[in-house]
Amino acid sequence: FRRNAASILDHPQLLLREFQKYRQLLERPSICRALVSERDVLLSLLKTFVGKMEQSVDRIEAGQEESDNEGSTAQRARLLPARLAGIIHLRQISAKVVSMLSTTKGLLDDLQEYPRFVKQCEVLISRIKGEEDSRFEGWVSEMEHRIEDDDVSLRLQGSLMGWKDGILVVNFSDHLVQFLREVRQLDELGFEIPRSSGR
Repeated sequence: FRRNAASILDHPQLLLREFQKYRQLLERPSICRALVSERDVLLSLLKTFVGKMEQSVDRIEAGQEESDNEGSTAQRARLLPARLAGIIHLRQISAKVVSMLSTTKGLLDDLQEYPRFVKQCEVLISRIKGEEDSRFEGWVSEMEHRIEDDDVSLRLQGSLMGWKDGILVVNFSDHLVQFLREVRQLDELGFEIPRSSGR
């Protein structure tokens, strides 16, 4: 185990997986005590890793992700807007942190620094949730304004389908297709999409 662990000290997630492989052995008090320094190293690496994820969240909150998503009109049509891309990225970070917390329980929770690690993770998870909710509320507000203003780009143009030069054409505007894609993505992420009250 020590030989395997020594080769992956730069990769906290791989090291955590290595510890998981030997979880049953680590439940023995004598082995647990014998590997206390390796477990301390793992905890220290995980704290640093969570710190890097905090920096990623800082960049998302600062809107730096938005400039990265700029590109041609065709690229933007295929991709989600920065606000929703940010939500997906935040959700991925949160899932990693939650997974680390659940995995480390029983492996590292007897170490002195473990409560600080738990607090660091919980604060980050809470912060991510707040940023996700803020972005979702911004999206809802923007869409409600566009619908209330009867934005033409969110309406069907003529009949649903028709033929043009022998080709079947669907009369959805790019904006309407984008809107439907966003609704589907947010619904899959578990957000409660407001329903129309009449229109």
